[in-house]
Amino acid sequence: MIPLLQTSLPPSNLSFLIAAFVVTGVVFIAYAFFVFRRRRETRNEIDRLLAETKDNENAGQDIT
Repeated sequence: MIPLLQTSLPPSNLSFLIAAFVVTGVVFIAYAFFVFRRRRETRNEIDRLLAETKDNENAGQDIT
């Protein structure tokens, strides 16, 4: 049979495509959550260190 005249439809892989998009979306959201959480923790640590440095300067202590 000539492939151009074939009347049957090829198998649909749409369910695999949707599953791949769902998995990719979940992985991206999880990655973004962890990045933003780590950024917030780092920002809090920087603020704490700046406050500690300012307190040390106000007390007249040397920072080593």
